[in-house]
Amino acid sequence: MNNDPLFTETQAALYLGNEEHPFYTKTLQRWRNTGKYLEYIKLGKSVRYRKSALDKFIDNGVRTSTTDQGSTNDGYT
Repeated sequence: MNNDPLFTETQAALYLGNEEHPFYTKTLQRWRNTGKYLEYIKLGKSVRYRKSALDKFIDNGVRTSTTDQGSTNDGYT
């Protein structure tokens, strides 16, 4: 059994943002349609995101300065 929690689209959006500064589910939907940024799981008609995938996406956005190009958040390389 995998201990990596699965989040619904709404839960994933809330995890990436918060109630005051939401991350929109429409953005997640657009990314799924274009195959960018986040891997997801299809369970029948339901979409789920692994917590580890969301954490990786967040970690790829870490910068140390305004000139730091960092990761482009464009995949899992």
